[in-house]
Amino acid sequence: MEAIAVRKVGLKGALFSALVIVSIIALAIPLLSSSPVHAALTSHDPIHIAGNDNFTSANGVVGGLGTADDPYIIEGWNINASNADGIEISNTNAHFIIRNCYVHEGRVNKKYGIYLEKVINGIVSNNTVENDFYGIHLEYSANNLVTNNIAENNLLGIGLVSNSDNNLLSNNTVKNGSPGFYIMGSDNNLVTNNTCSGNGDSIWLNGSNHNLVTNNLVDNSISGILLSLSSNNLVDNNTVKNNDNGISLEFGANNIISNNTCENNIWYGIYLLSLGKGNPNRIYHNNFVNNVNQALDYGLNSWDNGYPSGGNYWSDYTGTDANGDGIGDTPYYIPPSDKNQDRYPLMNQFVPEAIPPEEAPQNPTRWSLIIGVVGAIVVIGIVATVYVRRR
Repeated sequence: MEAIAVRKVGLKGALFSALVIVSIIALAIPLLSSSPVHAALTSHDPIHIAGNDNFTSANGVVGGLGTADDPYIIEGWNINASNADGIEISNTNAHFIIRNCYVHEGRVNKKYGIYLEKVINGIVSNNTVENDFYGIHLEYSANNLVTNNIAENNLLGIGLVSNSDNNLLSNNTVKNGSPGFYIMGSDNNLVTNNTCSGNGDSIWLNGSNHNLVTNNLVDNSISGILLSLSSNNLVDNNTVKNNDNGISLEFGANNIISNNTCENNIWYGIYLLSLGKGNPNRIYHNNFVNNVNQALDYGLNSWDNGYPSGGNYWSDYTGTDANGDGIGDTPYYIPPSDKNQDRYPLMNQFVPEAIPPEEAPQNPTRWSLIIGVVGAIVVIGIVATVYVRRR
């Protein structure tokens, strides 16, 4: 299968679509075993597991055999991380789930809440990490799922660094981090359906390529979504509002910014410091609504998808539409010069098209099972995959 982000950008390489499907299928069955969120937590010393052999009851494992069908379970612990990293797992490929844990107070002594290093096949689900230095941090780790966690008041919220590729971050809430989500030197990840509020950089990609950032709500932060030194990413269908800056691109090329709403941002709805020469970034089908400055572009980038597809909606556009085709008759110019322009500004806010039934995923029996197991996570994955395929 082709990568979701790569397919739309038109490049070769990655197996990100396979990640979304295979990872969810492989990890879905363990999620059937659910427990009340943070119910009846028991105090536990910090947990450190190095290698598959250290998944023991003494290290907080309460069940499981480490297989895809019967993963190790670490669950129900209240861990004070003030003097040591709360839950640290390294050098493992066994299947495991960390769920329904509360890990806290590691911030003063620069401790991690949950730290995975050189790990594959892990799930981090339904935990609260609070007042830690790093909330949830993955390093050299691939094919993991981080979902339905709350990361609040950590210096750094949830992060992927150093070749942490092919991970899925979904349905998390990240508040008051600086940054909130950070992806550094990591490719082919999916960041979807998260809520980010009150952060420095809410979602920050640095030196990371072929990632998909979609369906996130970002508000009241310094930078909503920031891409620096990152190329070939897709930022799609996010709501970015009430931040200092909405979406920012710094020195990256061939990214696509589409279907987003940037609203009521204090400085800029979107700004680009990227030159974009030869491989311009493409910005189209976005809604820029009531930002103090709608856009700024110091490079040479593409601001529409041609006619009749159109460009972006600008709430301060004053042009006319004489023929009633929904596209303005005059360009919308992007400061600071007239070299960048949306040639086909939209007269009304862009609404993504519904997915035709004939383009739904095949093999409905298998998909019904998966949807029943992981619910919203799978729905998001399916919608993202099909939507990008049809673009």
